[in-house]
Amino acid sequence: MIRKLKDGRYEVAVDQGRDATGKRLRIWRKAKTKVEAISLEARLISERDTGITVTPGAITVSQFLDRWLKDHAEANLKEKTVHRYREIINLHLRPVIGAIPLAKLRPMHLQAAYSKVQESGRSPRMALHVHRLLRTALQHAVRWQLLARNPADSCDAPRVPASEIDLPDLDAIQRLLTIADGTRLGVMVRLTLETGLRLGEVSGLRWSDVDLDKATLRVAQTVQWLSGKGCTIQTPKTAHSRRVLALSQSAVQSVRQHRVAQQEHRLRLGPVFEDHGMVFPSEIGTLLNPSSVYRAWWKITAEAGVKMRFHDLRHLSATLALAEGVNVRVVSDRLGHANANVTLSTYAHVMAGQDRDAAESIAAALRRTG
Repeated sequence: MIRKLKDGRYEVAVDQGRDATGKRLRIWRKAKTKVEAISLEARLISERDTGITVTPGAITVSQFLDRWLKDHAEANLKEKTVHRYREIINLHLRPVIGAIPLAKLRPMHLQAAYSKVQESGRSPRMALHVHRLLRTALQHAVRWQLLARNPADSCDAPRVPASEIDLPDLDAIQRLLTIADGTRLGVMVRLTLETGLRLGEVSGLRWSDVDLDKATLRVAQTVQWLSGKGCTIQTPKTAHSRRVLALSQSAVQSVRQHRVAQQEHRLRLGPVFEDHGMVFPSEIGTLLNPSSVYRAWWKITAEAGVKMRFHDLRHLSATLALAEGVNVRVVSDRLGHANANVTLSTYAHVMAGQDRDAAESIAAALRRTG
């Protein structure tokens, strides 16, 4: 839009979209002549459309992140992911950069936020999570024409030291399993170790997901704990997480016995037991709270004298399978990874051992050929 002012100059206004509150944003510039105004308008429109012009405005980083959570995250992401993002924003971003006007946000502000994360005692991996969240959110600020460029693109991503997964030896594993067998977690632990399921996945198993005649189970839902809501049923983490896994005969027998024991327990409790059809419910049949599993698991590991998280059963499952020569693609599919590259990068230390075995096997074959 071009209009002539009383002093003879011309004013140019170019729309820049809307801010997080829905208010229309414009850039205003002045020119001496109408020809200059027309040229200026064309240049501003071109700069806007190519992402050069930074939109002015009073919207702060905190206000933008609130709008991003509402308009994008809540509409497109899983509830647990949104909850985790909100926690990261409240803990690590609002206190450090929340009051900064979005248009004035610079890479140095982001780097300061990353440093604060680690200064607070959190791990480099958490700092990396903060960086990834900000980069994603600010990319939407660019798309919404609130920023010309994403300042996170000019930041050094926090570096996470590479580390191999430290797992116990076979004797320690056997101690763990023996102790777990004497608790309510026994069958759950063994099934998790065989299948590599995540805690939310094994907690979300229904009897309708298990086919003991065909010796398979289906991952179709998960149990997640959300602040303010408690335990909830969620869809699997990704499309690849929806999968069908084969079970060994020993696992089938174990799950059969578990079902009989559960039915007997339900009869003893009578109407107190809420039957939701879950394979691993709480003692009264409701959804199993992850914190209950963690408490029981800590007691098991303490008694066994082993330092190991419940999630490490998943890592152990993959490590044992790869060490036994199971094809990496099969292991990847069982874990629900997006592709085999994820598995390869996570378990490279196991694959290195297979590389040595392959070299010796090839050498032995060549010796036989004389």
